[in-house]
Amino acid sequence: MLSGNIVQNFLYAVSDIIQKTFGLRSFSPIIMGKTAPYKRDVKLMNTQLEFRIEHEMRWAAMPISPVLSGISMRLANAVDPATYFLQITLEDNQ
Repeated sequence: MLSGNIVQNFLYAVSDIIQKTFGLRSFSPIIMGKTAPYKRDVKLMNTQLEFRIEHEMRWAAMPISPVLSGISMRLANAVDPATYFLQITLEDNQ
């Protein structure tokens, strides 16, 4: 129960930082459940913490054929296709 309480207080303390870092919209209050023996090993104790987060995500659907065609043309013109493929997959909006 003590470790569950420590984790609960820690999450309360850093919830604003977690929200800013991961771009979360909201972080619900943290609810600590009962402490009970762990199912697989009764010598260990288990305390459940429950909370909800909301994350705003947007996406757009686009035809895949032109994207694949563009990638294959770039790979065909590259000196080292493996390095070039790695480069274009790590860059945004390429």
